Amino acid sequence: MTVVLLICVVPPTNSPFVMIAADSRATGQGGGVVSKRDKDIILDAGNAFMSTSGSVYEDYREDLARYLRERTKGTIIEKMEVLQVILGEDKEDFKLQLDVGLVQFDSAGNPQMGLCTVDFEGKDTLVGPYTYDKSKPVIANIYSGATRTEEVERLRGEFNDRLNAEEINIAKVESAAKWFIGKVAKIPSETVDNIVQTKTMRFK
Repeated sequence: MTVVLLICVVPPTNSPFVMIAADSRATGQGGGVVSKRDKDIILDAGNAFMSTSGSVYEDYREDLARYLRERTKGTIIEKMEVLQVILGEDKEDFKLQLDVGLVQFDSAGNPQMGLCTVDFEGKDTLVGPYTYDKSKPVIANIYSGATRTEEVERLRGEFNDRLNAEEINIAKVESAAKWFIGKVAKIPSETVDNIVQTKTMRFK
């Protein structure tokens, strides 16, 4: 299962940015781990980036991203609600156990992120969506992956500790995210590649 960090940053100076970092392996539909090093784990969703974590057909991921690209003017709340409906309708037919994450900006330039989780064997959940005031410095993240253990939470805390809010920039956040995923890759219950992909969007 792909490990993903959705990240929103408002630096003390400069403009806010959003980032997704993900390892470059994923579980294919029906099981089995496949390398995605030559493919985009993080997809263009119009005015947003989209990530998936779980077992899903490649075409299904692409269809979700295409659907969102056609609705670039929707708010993140509207998009997450639409994703909940689509994934909820499809989860039984496709046996979905899937997280879909989004990062974007609202029309005023405030960074946003949210995570929609569906499970054909369990309940569906929605994390966020969260909006962060672009005038107030912040570093926030949402974790998506198979393991949500105390060890992962400890590493998330260390991820935040590695970032100096007074000197925050894209390179530092990217480096910290790669460090985090590399550490999670060593947890036995995660099938993770420590080759990390990142995509960043800065509000201008």
